[in-house]
Amino acid sequence: MKKRVLLFMLTIAVTVSLLFAGGSRDIASGGSDGPTPLRILGLTHGRSYDESLPNIQEILKRTNTVITEMIRSDSIDARNLAFASNDLPDLIQFGGMDFQRYVSTGYLKPLDDLLRSNGQNFLRNTSEDAWNLLTIQNRIYAVPFESNQIKHYTFVRKDWLNNLGIDLSNNADYGDFGGKVVTLDEYRDILIQFTRNDPDRNGRNDTYGIGSSDPKPNFGWANIYGAFGGMPGHYYIVSVYKVKNS
Repeated sequence: MKKRVLLFMLTIAVTVSLLFAGGSRDIASGGSDGPTPLRILGLTHGRSYDESLPNIQEILKRTNTVITEMIRSDSIDARNLAFASNDLPDLIQFGGMDFQRYVSTGYLKPLDDLLRSNGQNFLRNTSEDAWNLLTIQNRIYAVPFESNQIKHYTFVRKDWLNNLGIDLSNNADYGDFGGKVVTLDEYRDILIQFTRNDPDRNGRNDTYGIGSSDPKPNFGWANIYGAFGGMPGHYYIVSVYKVKNS
């Protein structure tokens, strides 16, 4: 019997897809003798499935699963071999929309029934355009994750704002967690004051306007780039229009 695969894809700007191979097992419920083992074929620079991460631990706990094998390869031949061998891993990660070329193999299980029974929030809160991108021959093969305008938040020490007399109470609210919208000029002024005006009131010139704990320098400054329309480390689908000379 063919081993069929269940596809779950995250569509950001250019998509990154995650392919689940369900086989004859029910991954979501786990096995009767304990957690269901998962074998994963991921991209070299794809999303992390490190079991030490708390979010991965929580997902494995809720789905009663455990990762037993993790292979990373960007090779198309590696994926083709997995399909041809009829020994598919439980999860295959694709780059972009590459999953489409494998639909005709019959290994990819459409998600329509699963979404109707367990994915009503996905269906309600995702645009029709996003679903259309991932629908082939009237069947849904992936779950889109739509990008939003805010990808990185800047967290500011409120006590430093208070010490410097910076009042943002009249700025527009953002989100439901106390966020405020600031202009680039306001942001620049806050960073300068944090650096030069002793915001911690210890009498020493030892503070920094901005810092980051991200190990990748470009991501650490993502909020700066983002203010000018860029997002380092991410890709975008760009529509190109030909304009005729008048």
